[in-house]
Amino acid sequence: MASLVWTLTFVGLAFWQVQHLRAVTLELATKEAKANFDKDQAFRFWATQYGGVYVPATEHTPPNPYLAHMPERDIVTDTGRELTLINPAYMLRMLHEQYGDLFGVRGRIVSEDPLRPENLADAWESRALQAFGRGETERVEVTDLDGQPHLRYMAPMVTEQGCLYCHGHQGYQLGDIRGGVSVSVPLQTYMGHERQSRHVTLGSLGAVWLLGLGGLALGYRRLRANDLQEQQSRRALQVANEALQAHAVQREQLMATLVQSNAELTRLGEVMAHHFMEPVRRLMSFSDIVKKRVPTLEDEVACHSLQFIYKEAERLSGLVREVQRYLSLDQLEAGELQSVDAMAVLQQAITDVGLTYGETVVVEASLPPLHFDERRLAWLFFIVLDNARHYRHAERPLKVRVQCVVGTDTCTLRFVDNGIGLAEPYRAQAFDLFTRFVSSDRSGIGMGLAVARRLVQQAHGTIHMEEGDEGGCCVVMTLPLAAS
Repeated sequence: MASLVWTLTFVGLAFWQVQHLRAVTLELATKEAKANFDKDQAFRFWATQYGGVYVPATEHTPPNPYLAHMPERDIVTDTGRELTLINPAYMLRMLHEQYGDLFGVRGRIVSEDPLRPENLADAWESRALQAFGRGETERVEVTDLDGQPHLRYMAPMVTEQGCLYCHGHQGYQLGDIRGGVSVSVPLQTYMGHERQSRHVTLGSLGAVWLLGLGGLALGYRRLRANDLQEQQSRRALQVANEALQAHAVQREQLMATLVQSNAELTRLGEVMAHHFMEPVRRLMSFSDIVKKRVPTLEDEVACHSLQFIYKEAERLSGLVREVQRYLSLDQLEAGELQSVDAMAVLQQAITDVGLTYGETVVVEASLPPLHFDERRLAWLFFIVLDNARHYRHAERPLKVRVQCVVGTDTCTLRFVDNGIGLAEPYRAQAFDLFTRFVSSDRSGIGMGLAVARRLVQQAHGTIHMEEGDEGGCCVVMTLPLAAS
C-alpha cells in the first residue's frame, strides 16, 4: 500500500511538471507573438500618423492597385522623380515578405472585407474577428500551419482617423473593427526545449522514486524483522513460565540479538554515509578539474550548470556529515556526569564560534556549575551561538545576550539574539530534523537545533524558542544544576 501511494504521488507530480512545462512553453511563445504584434503596431501607428509614406516607384515597390481610388497615390517631384504612396498595410506586408526570415515569425493584416484579396482572413482568423465583434480583445490558440505546430495570436485593428485616408470609401467609421493583425510563431524550437526539460525532470523524479521504493523495501524488511523478534519474545515468555532457567538463557539470547541488530544498523548507517560521500567527493573533484581545465568557458548555461553541480555536491557533503554526527549521538561516550564550570565552557564556545567585527555576545549573569558532560555542554553552547550567527539580520550587527536564572535544582539559560527571527507557529518545528524557514542562499541544512534538543534531552533538560530582541529569537534551556 505504501509503495502504491508513493508511486501515485510521483505520477501526480510528474503529470503536474509536464503540464507546467507545457504552460511555460506556451507562455514564452505567446510573449514572442505579442512582441512581434507590438512591433508591427508601432510601424503601423507611425505610418498611419502621416497617412502613409511616399517611396520611389520601382519593380520592388510598384504602385498599389488597391489605392487607385486615391487622387494622390502617385506623384512626380520637381526633378521628375516618380513616387508612389505606401500605406501602413502595404508597408507591413512588404516588411514580412522581404524580411520575415529574420524574425522566424509570420505576420499579416487580415480582414473580412480587405482592399487586397490576399488579405482575406482564413477560417481561424475569421472566427477571431467574429469574437472581436463580441468584445474579445485578443485570441491565442495552437494550430497546425503547413503541417507544423504554430502558436497563433491575433488582436483587432480599430478604425482611427488616419485609417479613413485609405479605407474611408469602404464605409468604415471611427471605432469600427476593420480587421486584425495575425501573428504565427513556429513551436518546433520551443517544443524541443520543452522535451529536453521534460526528460531531465522525469529522469530526476524517476531516480527519487526508485530511491524511495528502496527505502520502503528496507523499512518493510525491518518491520518483518521486528515482527519475527516479537514472535520470538512471546515464545520465550511461554517457555519462561515452565522453567526459570530457560527464561534467563533466552533473555540473554534476546539481549544479544538486540545488541547485534543495533550494531548492524549503526554499521549500515556508517556504510551508507560512506557510499553517499564517495560520489559527492568525485562530483566535487571532477567539477573542480573541469573548471581548471576550461578556464574561459563561454557557454553561460554550461558554466552555470557546472557551478550548480559543485554547489549541490558541497551541500550534500555537509548533509552527510551532519547526519553522521546526529546518528553518533547515542554512540558518543558521554563521560562522567559531574560538576562542570559552565561559565568557562561558554567563554570557550564564544571563542570557537569565531565572531567577526561588530558581532558581540554579552553574558549578563555568571553561569553556575551544571551537572553535565563537559564536551556535550561545549557542543550545545556552540550550536546555539552558531545558529544565531547563521540567521543574523543583514541590516544590523549580531548581538547575543546570555541570561541566567538559577532555581532550586535547575538553571534556566536564555540566549537572546537580534537576528531575523521566526514566527511563533514555526518555533517548535525549528527543533525538527532538516527544518529550515529561510531561503537556500543561507548556509545550514536544518540539523543544528535538532542536535541541541537531543543533547538537552539526554541531560533530562528542556529546550524551546521564544521571541528575542528586535524580532530575533530567544533559545531557552533548562539544565540540571551541579550538586552543592
